[in-house]
Amino acid sequence: MNLLQKAMRLKALRLKAKHQPRAKLQSKAPSTAKLRALSKHGANPISPKLLITGGMGFVLGVTAIVVLFNPVRSMFSPAVPIQKAASPASSIQLPLVAANQNNANDSQQKVSSIVSKWAEAWAAKDVDNYLSFYAPEFQPHHGLTRSAWERQRRNRLNKYRKIEIELSGLTVSLQKNTATVEFVQSFKADGFSETGLHKRLDLELHGTRWMIVKETSGKE
Repeated sequence: MNLLQKAMRLKALRLKAKHQPRAKLQSKAPSTAKLRALSKHGANPISPKLLITGGMGFVLGVTAIVVLFNPVRSMFSPAVPIQKAASPASSIQLPLVAANQNNANDSQQKVSSIVSKWAEAWAAKDVDNYLSFYAPEFQPHHGLTRSAWERQRRNRLNKYRKIEIELSGLTVSLQKNTATVEFVQSFKADGFSETGLHKRLDLELHGTRWMIVKETSGKE
């Protein structure tokens, strides 16, 4: 090989080395002609704008699904019980105490009224009305039967022309359906008088009426 051929070969190698990287880079990116050829054969390359638009659509779709399903899930979520603040005990107990006190006062007034009417019937010599204040289970003193005691009371009330009864210092004690009434009795009839007689009546509630079940007396 002569010198001229060697020089031409060296030049060719230099040109080849100089253009070889560009060729490799060009081989990685498709040429315009190649893209045109692909478009002619029906291949549609995906553009960056299309990718961005598709990504945004996907995000918006997921957001819409979450918004739609959240109300449904909230509808079926278990209800959380609302805890009410406890009312002060005083706001409940005070009305009950007041009501009980009112009931006790009413019962005391009723018992006092019964005893007053009992004394009025006695003073008026209204024997049937007087005896109606005593309960069926009333037990007379001195071993008398109920019928014998009633005959005795009729005779004593009818023998006087006028009777005066006065009660003083009357007190009433209540316990459930029973009541105890204590007072000082003064009795006057046809010149006979008896004062300072301490008397006690035990009453029980029969339905809606207070009736005498026991009667005791003693001189002070």
